[in-house]
Amino acid sequence: MIARTYQDLLDEIQFYNTRIRQLNYERAALLLKHGAPAGLRGARLDPSGVKSSVGFLSVEEVFLRVQQIEASIRDCKQMKNLLLKQLDEINKSLYRLEGRPYKIFWLHKCENKNFKDIAEEVGLSLSQVQRIYKDVLNEEVEAAGN
Repeated sequence: MIARTYQDLLDEIQFYNTRIRQLNYERAALLLKHGAPAGLRGARLDPSGVKSSVGFLSVEEVFLRVQQIEASIRDCKQMKNLLLKQLDEINKSLYRLEGRPYKIFWLHKCENKNFKDIAEEVGLSLSQVQRIYKDVLNEEVEAAGN
């Protein structure tokens, strides 16, 4: 259950990263198509500096659309930061869990470490680590089923 939540957060963070990238490309394409001023990269858009080209949008429409895109980018970044904080809290709480079984489970499932490295880290044999992992995995499956 912990691993599923962890993976869901990672997937959602990846979604927001992709959305931010798409919005930045959309903003750049819009400004490029409608003749943005040369020094605009990162500066605020000034409607007097944008020339209306043969496109379908007026200068004001371009200005408003760029403002909407920038607001969407800010919202996505805020959500991403919130999710990163939640992910950090999960990491901290997992480290506080007592006992090696959950640490083994967490290291393999969430940190993608192999069993050999985990065995060295926790001071057990490879077969013991694999057996403990299977036990914890079975507990997680049972907990998810209930």
